[in-house]
Amino acid sequence: MKKMSGAQLAGWIVFWVNYAVLIAIWIVYTIHPKNLSIIPNDLLSSNFTLGIYLFVVLFVQGIAGIAIKKLHEENYWSIVLLIIGIFFNWFYIIAAVWGMVLNQKVENTNSRT
Repeated sequence: MKKMSGAQLAGWIVFWVNYAVLIAIWIVYTIHPKNLSIIPNDLLSSNFTLGIYLFVVLFVQGIAGIAIKKLHEENYWSIVLLIIGIFFNWFYIIAAVWGMVLNQKVENTNSRT
């Protein structure tokens, strides 16, 4: 098994904190469905909107998980994680840039030998 880099560790921390927040939102939504501060007046459209939002977030999280796992296989995955960081969660930018730096150092070391 390969040793996990600091960039991957940072990415996994952000990944699991995101999932914890999603679970917390789901629990609050389930426990307090009639709390007007959480749900707009139109219940049907709010459920549909929340469902679409959660689907998109889970899809992006899945792609982020793959990108974190394969962060050092190709620089492509660092770029994917950077794009996810720019558009969805800024904390992924830290892991993406860190991964790019580590990948560049490995490429420079391999090109010298």
